[in-house]
Amino acid sequence: MIVAHIVASDRDKINLEIKKVKPEIFITTSKLSALVYEDPADIEAELKNMGLENFDWIENEDTDTQSFMCNDPVHAFYTIRGTEFDNLDDHKTNCNFKKVECDFGHIHQGFYLDALSVYHDAMQAFTKHNFHNRKLIINGHSQGGGVANAFTTELLSKWVFLNVLCITFGCPRTLDRGAANYINAHFPGVFHRFVNNNDIVTRIVPRLFNFKHIGQLHYFDHDGNYTTDISAWAMFLDRVKGKAGDFGDLGLDAFKDHPSAEYAALVNKKFTMVPAGSGFPGGPK
Repeated sequence: MIVAHIVASDRDKINLEIKKVKPEIFITTSKLSALVYEDPADIEAELKNMGLENFDWIENEDTDTQSFMCNDPVHAFYTIRGTEFDNLDDHKTNCNFKKVECDFGHIHQGFYLDALSVYHDAMQAFTKHNFHNRKLIINGHSQGGGVANAFTTELLSKWVFLNVLCITFGCPRTLDRGAANYINAHFPGVFHRFVNNNDIVTRIVPRLFNFKHIGQLHYFDHDGNYTTDISAWAMFLDRVKGKAGDFGDLGLDAFKDHPSAEYAALVNKKFTMVPAGSGFPGGPK
């Protein structure tokens, strides 16, 4: 296994550069991760309303991986589409629990193959728009979050990229325990994952397959309250409350908590109330 060499000074740079994330970045990425499900023409029009430019649609038809790139003056955003429920190929990717080797250990084969299928075109777009002079923020919802994790992992293995963030919403587990532990130890602050109470997708792939989440947890409880510090037991109890509160309503809490629009609404409500200059982790909870 070949792993990019990371010296202590590199880790210090990563910590200094990324340990605080501006709240508006979370708001923007939650909107982009919902917007990516729309048609490219509609996406481009909405990006202009958001003050984002240089829209670039990136797609691989063989893997049905769809994504886009855009930027503002200081950030480059790369957003990857998640599961479309009427798309059989998406469900095949999600259920492909087989692990394959990556530079940090083992990774979900379906997400990794999707990431590799657009990697070359995405890197060409980075170069075309001179994105290497901006902070790169890779993001996605659901399956798109899993592919975003895989894409970022591949990028870190080749570049030890010091100016990248990966922000996911309702994301499945992507790496096996060994690779996840390595990523969490060597790239602190790079990965951020948002979980909405009972969102069932965040519990895929099951732990019994030895998969583990990566990055900083951002959790919304059954009342929509936000925290970055919650124990597994407290989360379990909160999920029980969410299920109990859903009793008698149409639909299941585990599925109602997953839509990208739900994440965007929760993130927007939370972080528009955060004082300017605050950062996370380390800012208000």
